[in-house]
Amino acid sequence: MTVQELFDRYERALEAGDIEGVAAAYGQQALMSGPDGVYYIENNDGFREALRQASSFYKSIGVASIGRRKFTEAPLGDDHMLVKVNWKLEFATGDPVDFDMTYVVRCNPGGEPHFVFLIAHNEEERLRESGRKWKA
Repeated sequence: MTVQELFDRYERALEAGDIEGVAAAYGQQALMSGPDGVYYIENNDGFREALRQASSFYKSIGVASIGRRKFTEAPLGDDHMLVKVNWKLEFATGDPVDFDMTYVVRCNPGGEPHFVFLIAHNEEERLRESGRKWKA
């Protein structure tokens, strides 16, 4: 599977609310960095519950769909890829909200690529700017 195919599957899983599909994009362990700090992710039942809660949050603020607007990738050596994505949240009412994420993808020889590090740049800020709440 290519990195592009990984993100295609991830986007479809996000759009469908497919928790198992979203979790499948992550490695067994990963790190996430955002405005509130750095978090260790263990891809287990607790992580899936956090994904369910996040999905419920997005539904509660009226997100109707999510999709990629921009996608760029650059190699980081032989077995990692740096991927920058500009995501777009569409709402049932109101203007869309764009935000940026950066991912480090491990490209295992003989295995499937998966996320090992994510940076949430401005999702919270952009949602607040649009007048929407943040899950805090």
